[in-house]
Amino acid sequence: MSAPASPQVPVPKKLPNLMTATFLGPNEEFVWEARPSGWLYYPLPILTLFLVWVYNLFVWDSLLRAMNSKTAGFLPTPPTFLQGLVNATSIYSWQTILGLALLLFAILFLAVRWFERARTVYALTNTRFIRQKGILAKDFDEIQLRQIRGIEVTQSVGQRILGYGTIRLSAEEGSGNSLGNELWKGFPKPTKFQRQVESYQEILGGVTRPSAAVPKKK
Repeated sequence: MSAPASPQVPVPKKLPNLMTATFLGPNEEFVWEARPSGWLYYPLPILTLFLVWVYNLFVWDSLLRAMNSKTAGFLPTPPTFLQGLVNATSIYSWQTILGLALLLFAILFLAVRWFERARTVYALTNTRFIRQKGILAKDFDEIQLRQIRGIEVTQSVGQRILGYGTIRLSAEEGSGNSLGNELWKGFPKPTKFQRQVESYQEILGGVTRPSAAVPKKK
């Protein structure tokens, strides 16, 4: 007597980590998700924070030397052209207060840029492209892959190396919350996204005429 066949365990669907999973339909498969590239948001605030940090090192070197502290030997001495600006002699000197104010500004600048990036998530399923915006309250815009008529990808040489670029979707008009005919900068791995959309459009029997990636030389 043969043993009864064991029941087949269904393979769980791949679920998103960044976007709310409840947007998936019953027969919809999640494919990809990402936030805009950090290279669009972070270089300037990080550079600002670094320059402010260097300025504060020089200020505190001057301050500790004025206090005859041995700790000053561990800090870099400011160059000659900056010594008139960072000759702090007390904790209440304007150079010290300016340095702390600039440090607070640089941290807030970085935090604002982090939230700007964190509030946007792109997601692709086998039938739709979705954009989620918001941190707590979330808004969703979407476009059916059948509606997309073209994807134009623009990348400079540097952007290709760093893995991001600018895309423009050419699409049929849809509902009020539909995406399409918009320019998105800092889009992660745009050529890979273009190929994925084309592949699923072929499966769906959609028609697309995407433009080839056009690298821009600087």
